[in-house]
Amino acid sequence: MDINDIISRSLKNDRKAQRQLVDQFAKYVYAIALRYARCDDDAQDIVQDTFIRVFDKLDQYSKGRGQFKSWLSKLTVRVALNKYKRFYNHREVATQEWTKEPEIAPEIYSSLQMEQLLKVINQLPDGYREVFNLFCIDGYSHREISAALEIPESTSRAMLSRAKSKLRKTLVERYAFDYKQYSDGSI
Repeated sequence: MDINDIISRSLKNDRKAQRQLVDQFAKYVYAIALRYARCDDDAQDIVQDTFIRVFDKLDQYSKGRGQFKSWLSKLTVRVALNKYKRFYNHREVATQEWTKEPEIAPEIYSSLQMEQLLKVINQLPDGYREVFNLFCIDGYSHREISAALEIPESTSRAMLSRAKSKLRKTLVERYAFDYKQYSDGSI
């Protein structure tokens, strides 16, 4: 069935169409939620809250302004950020001594499994993880991140830099043993 037809029927409170909408996009929303959530239960809460917001705001979606999936993605990110904004008034900003981080050969990134990378990203402090996800995965600009998280743009840039640094360090520490063939110093 066409997504626009499902949306039109959902707007008329057709429960079957609403169920189709949830069934069609639940895994997609869950994947986004999991990037922002600390655990599976939180991700499931974000999914549920997102679909509640979808049905509350579905009349605001305009197919002329973009794809439904893009609108849904942005809505999911906002729901996730709002969930944590309530619980974390003071974002965790870890201090770090600035040392030269090891360079990682590009081949290492391509050989990592997505699940391994997501686990490492999920272990970042909350603020770093949010900025990293928004910038690197969801494509937000530092200005948009600044507005969404209510932080200065310079803080967004610093948090992204520190998040990348922590990721590099963790990847080298955790997965370097698998990459002994790069012992020539390229890591």
